Amino acid sequence: ATVAATVANKGKNPHTNQQCVEEGTAAVVTGLLRKTGLNEASDQTKRRGMELEVGGVPEVQRTVEGGRCVSDDGERGDVVFHGQVKLKTSNDVWYGVCWDNPTRGKSDGTAEGIKYFDTPGRGVSVSYSFIKPDRLRFGTSFATEMKERYASTSTGSEEVITFGRATQGGNGGNTSAVEVELVGRREVEERLAQLDRLKFADLAGTNVAYWSTDSADTTDSTIGQSLEDVDLSQTLINNWHNVSAICLHFRALHTLRLNQNRLAQVIGQVLPTFAGLRSLSLTSTNMHWSEIVYLASTAFPSLNELHFCSNAVHLLSPHADIIGKGVTPSQFLGETFKHLQLLNLENNAIDSWQQVNMLASLPALERLVLNRNQIKEVVCATESECTKSQDSSHAPMFSALTSLSLDSNVIEEWNAVEALNLFPKLRELRLRNNPLYDRSDPSLSRIVAIARFPWLVLLNGSEVNEKEREDAEKYYIQNVVLFTDEQLVSVTHPQFSVLLAKHGIDPKTLGSQQGALPQNVTLASSIVTVEIESGVSDHTGKTTKRVPQDMTLLALKTLCQAFFGIPPSITTAFYLPSASAETAVQGNRLTNEMQTIADIDLLKSGVSLVLLN
Repeated sequence: ATVAATVANKGKNPHTNQQCVEEGTAAVVTGLLRKTGLNEASDQTKRRGMELEVGGVPEVQRTVEGGRCVSDDGERGDVVFHGQVKLKTSNDVWYGVCWDNPTRGKSDGTAEGIKYFDTPGRGVSVSYSFIKPDRLRFGTSFATEMKERYASTSTGSEEVITFGRATQGGNGGNTSAVEVELVGRREVEERLAQLDRLKFADLAGTNVAYWSTDSADTTDSTIGQSLEDVDLSQTLINNWHNVSAICLHFRALHTLRLNQNRLAQVIGQVLPTFAGLRSLSLTSTNMHWSEIVYLASTAFPSLNELHFCSNAVHLLSPHADIIGKGVTPSQFLGETFKHLQLLNLENNAIDSWQQVNMLASLPALERLVLNRNQIKEVVCATESECTKSQDSSHAPMFSALTSLSLDSNVIEEWNAVEALNLFPKLRELRLRNNPLYDRSDPSLSRIVAIARFPWLVLLNGSEVNEKEREDAEKYYIQNVVLFTDEQLVSVTHPQFSVLLAKHGIDPKTLGSQQGALPQNVTLASSIVTVEIESGVSDHTGKTTKRVPQDMTLLALKTLCQAFFGIPPSITTAFYLPSASAETAVQGNRLTNEMQTIADIDLLKSGVSLVLLN
């Protein structure tokens, strides 16, 4: 089964072409050596043992070293040793396992002074331990797991389920149990049991490891033949030949999830081509970016959507051996991923936009997710570098990009993302949980972002309408730093002159509008601290809020009602305090709820308000 994909890809019969079998076996064994940390040249005996078992037993994952396993407590890992271990009181058979969880095991591969296996990466990315055979489970076939999940016979009532339990009371007894009739349950189960007609299969967390089955049931060959969307995340599959052998049976497959699997090195392996696959998820697989590039250039040439999260990716330049001569990395990626529309690289280790620029030539890329990386800035060496690709005959860089997510990075200054204005089709941006966004009030950061990026239609998932844009831009103009050196203004606030022209504002008049602005006034000065005391019956208390000066009293009252738990049915109003809530008088009531905090003439000493019935 492991070698079948290599044989099938070459159109030859495994029973008559031993060379194909040997080629497939060699590819798998190389992968196993890589996973176990063995040196190909230093342990020929162990390598030969692997070859014999891989080439001779279809279900190699069950016992062979290098196969996947799961313990009785749910931990998954790779078998790196299987044999007798000589202890003082016994000479039993044990397994040595390399666990995916780096805290699961504490062994260094030694027992009673004898070294049984090596432990590369111990305590860093993986851990090791000896474990008894009866505490491990090994891989099963795809057909077996499909039958178990979708075609197993129901127990008990097929139509009625009881929720709750009967209780014995003092008045002869009562019950809290409720019987619920599941109308059509039998029909649903019967439909799911037609395994050859299912469109979606969720086998995540099962022990699937390979396709073949021990069953003599000839209908197994049709199981899953209509599947379009398959989730094989966190299974016991450990190599790409087995992935291929399974997927070859799905005639209409377009979506495949392989998250949290540990798959052997794929570069150099001969795999079938799955031209119909559109979406691939490989989150938390510990794979390298070059392996993804290799897969896309050989086995999955038509990808529209790729999720490659949580893999510690640092570099996006593919290995030189993959690219070939006479082609730049960016050009190669552009050709390899020419159909890709969504790329999700969340929670990796990318810290340079120069690496992201490797993706700039992807002609169809519309959505790029870079949340939870270490990106500090979006930068191009020159404007022409952003507006044109390295080859001037090609379209501008990121020519199709409409949505960019940069949440939870380390961007500190607005100027660090100014280059986004050069991306021709960008319309949606996410910037939350960055220092530049968290440094001030979120509503104030939103104002700055809207004013700086005239193309924004969606910011952090919220629509930017025309009225909000106009208000944000005017507010930004009034509060931007007024440098005497005009060149310094243009560098620090590139959109300033554009906004002045758009709204017909003469910069010479700025000082006379709403009072003269100080030379170094900033947007942060528009935030004011408000102390609020509630005297509302059953909802008393005090709080301090930092709010924009242009917040209306009505908006502030809504905020306070939520904070103090005041229901909407209770009518309240703000008062200026005379001494406390108990001594506030009717004459201090603020009757115009549409006035702003700035309209209250107390800004020099701060604002204090009392909320009463």
